[in-house]
Amino acid sequence: GDVEKTSFEANSEEVVNKNPEVIIITTNLDKYDPDELKKVIKTRPRWGNIDAVKNNRICVIESQITWANPRLIRGLEEFAKCIHPELFNENVNPVNYFVNYPTIVTDGMGRNVTIHREPKRIVSGHPAPTENLFALGVGDKIILRSDNCEYPPDALKIPDTTYPPSIEFIVNSSPDVVFVYIGHTKIVDALENLNITVVAMPASKNYNDIIWTIKLIGKVVNKVEEAEKLTEELNTRVERIKNNKKEIKNPPKVLIFGGTQTMAIGNGTYINEAATTAGGVNIFSDVTGKVDNLNMEVITARNPDIIILPHAFYDEGESVENLVNKIKNDKLWQSVDAVKNNRFCLLNRDILFSRTPRYVDTIEQEFNCFNEWETKKFCNSNTDCASGEFCNTTVFACKSK
Repeated sequence: GDVEKTSFEANSEEVVNKNPEVIIITTNLDKYDPDELKKVIKTRPRWGNIDAVKNNRICVIESQITWANPRLIRGLEEFAKCIHPELFNENVNPVNYFVNYPTIVTDGMGRNVTIHREPKRIVSGHPAPTENLFALGVGDKIILRSDNCEYPPDALKIPDTTYPPSIEFIVNSSPDVVFVYIGHTKIVDALENLNITVVAMPASKNYNDIIWTIKLIGKVVNKVEEAEKLTEELNTRVERIKNNKKEIKNPPKVLIFGGTQTMAIGNGTYINEAATTAGGVNIFSDVTGKVDNLNMEVITARNPDIIILPHAFYDEGESVENLVNKIKNDKLWQSVDAVKNNRFCLLNRDILFSRTPRYVDTIEQEFNCFNEWETKKFCNSNTDCASGEFCNTTVFACKSK
């Protein structure tokens, strides 16, 4: 502060003598690794005696937000976070919100993909990236989608192709980037050979994978800040559930039906993770993946307290409401606690099987199911409830009007 110059080359000895409490480095974060820059600082001769180094108060900031332009407001905020992180309840290293193209991302297949420019024309060949792109505010840049991309409703206004997506349709749309499912390796190879930028989306196995995918897409489409805000919001909601589920004194044993009437969900899946995060205990937690050919003897022996059902099955052969009635009237099910106590949790299939931000909706809805059964009266119709209440047939519990 005693040098009247915009910038100058500081003498290493002077820096040591002035002993700063915080060191701030401004640089191009797409070219330089913050950890490597910190390592350079920490290994300089005698700099280990500087308070900033001893206390690990070294902060790296994107240089673009320190220039005289509207981004300077963001720069001032990041400087404040570096100098007084305790006021922001954050670490001293801010997120780099600005993507400098070309940039390189690592996709779900572990490929290093170069994104040459900010995408203006996007093809989405899978429901998850379509939903995430809309959530990040760039749904209007999608020019082609696979026909199984049905959420949000505005996605239905976008021209569609088959699933897996047609290579011919993709090529004819002249995209800047294409998002496809990790399992469509032939499509990835074909597009690479045509010099079309393609990013493979992972098959998210848990909540952390879902968060990682949102951030990956955010970097590709220059929506890093939006991705950070969205994931922070989701994390807050999940933490709230984890704290509140302590109110569930007796965690219910749950049977989670899968995509068909004869298949249940086991351990090692994002669907199982949602139920356990919400406070339930999967009766098939000892089985990895899906449980085919459900055996009534096994179900009776494991005796679930709650049965989770999607509103519709993939086979579309029977509505879930009819299946609930069939289970209730089946003598083989009569000894199961969930049936005796009418404890069915009916969830929207698209939400239950979602690997997008709506995954947190699943956790919240299941928590409500589990929690209400500890505190609410169960019901089949409004006549089972007290005055001023109605029967919520999603969770079969009485609720206040």
